Amino acid sequence: MTIRCVRALLDDGVPPQRIVVVDNGSTDGSADRLRAELPACVVLALPENVGYAGAANRGAAALAGDAYLVMNNDAFVHVPGSVRRLWDALSDPSVGIVAPRLRNEDHTLQPTVRPLPTPGVALLRAAGLGRAVPNSLQPNWSHHWDHAESRYVRAVDGAVFLVRGRTWDELGGYNEARRMYGEDSDLCWRTQRLGWRILYETGAEFVHLGNATGSRRWTNAQRATLIGGEESKLIREQLSSAGAAISIGATAGYLTWRRALYLARGDRPAAAALRAERSAYLSGLRA
Repeated sequence: MTIRCVRALLDDGVPPQRIVVVDNGSTDGSADRLRAELPACVVLALPENVGYAGAANRGAAALAGDAYLVMNNDAFVHVPGSVRRLWDALSDPSVGIVAPRLRNEDHTLQPTVRPLPTPGVALLRAAGLGRAVPNSLQPNWSHHWDHAESRYVRAVDGAVFLVRGRTWDELGGYNEARRMYGEDSDLCWRTQRLGWRILYETGAEFVHLGNATGSRRWTNAQRATLIGGEESKLIREQLSSAGAAISIGATAGYLTWRRALYLARGDRPAAAALRAERSAYLSGLRA
């Protein structure tokens, strides 16, 4: 999968010597295979697994650039010229991060743009009114935007990010306190606090399989616990005590009624994952 990811970048015109492949502490000979099949790329084999954020930071440090295209290994260029379109978007000097349109393996849209979990957003979601928000306001207030046009957004999933080099340096890269999950939300929040904007660019398209790594290690419920815990922690870091309590409590309420819906449908695995995520959020509320 990693080799397929890199070859898609090569086919899109990225020079092999500008690609860093980070092997995050594998013990199965993966690094040797990567070096053999991608001889012109930089393969950085870490002695231990330092998490996604740490691996991305070490990859960027290995090869300085004016911008850093940070990618999951289960993401692949879909539309030719996508990397160039991401790069061209940095011609806007206010943009610190550019994110492409993502598609699922069957090429249906993979919704990735979302609002930051502020109290207002969390309360609207808990009330079940997210779909009632007009499309023009969706990216900042709800999760149901149609992703049809390029625009500035508040937060986006980080399977593929192009980060301006100056922005990356000011941020210090990803927050390594988050080994897995939540590092993209953290990056989006900190980017805007520094005064940079985030652009969603529909002209660039990638296919993203999703959860290709996590599914090999955790059940859906375990993964939901990790996600809920990291998001709850991030909310407590970024908001006031009162604001964090409202956001976390409202999100827990939303997860409660969503779980009830899945139980009514007989989808017990989905209900179990939502219960695990809710428990993680409530732990954050107690904290």
